[in-house]
Amino acid sequence: MFITPAYAAPAQQGSNMFMTMLPLVFIFGVMYFLMIRPQQKRAAEHQKAVEALKRGDRIVTNSGLIGEIARVKDSEFVLEIAENVQVSVLKNAVAGIYKGDSGATPSDAQGAKNEDVRRKQKRK
Repeated sequence: MFITPAYAAPAQQGSNMFMTMLPLVFIFGVMYFLMIRPQQKRAAEHQKAVEALKRGDRIVTNSGLIGEIARVKDSEFVLEIAENVQVSVLKNAVAGIYKGDSGATPSDAQGAKNEDVRRKQKRK
């Protein structure tokens, strides 16, 4: 039943504050390198890919619409989704380049060559 009083040692203000903040800084650093930085890289690559799109490329939009670019405007594309059916799509609605069944992207030179070879073989 005898309880001795506990005496706290006087805290050192400078180093104690640093040691308290160190885990938070470490966690933020890990989060930045594992989540934020890769997402920014992907967004920059996607933006660069969208800007490089040209007439004749097949794309897929965020809504799942697949079509071939008929015209390129400042902030939008005109897609041909069927013969003589064209729709306007904003550039920021492009999800990516449509790879189709062959897995080759139209902008990929080697993939385009492989696709041409397959078409010629089918004709024979």
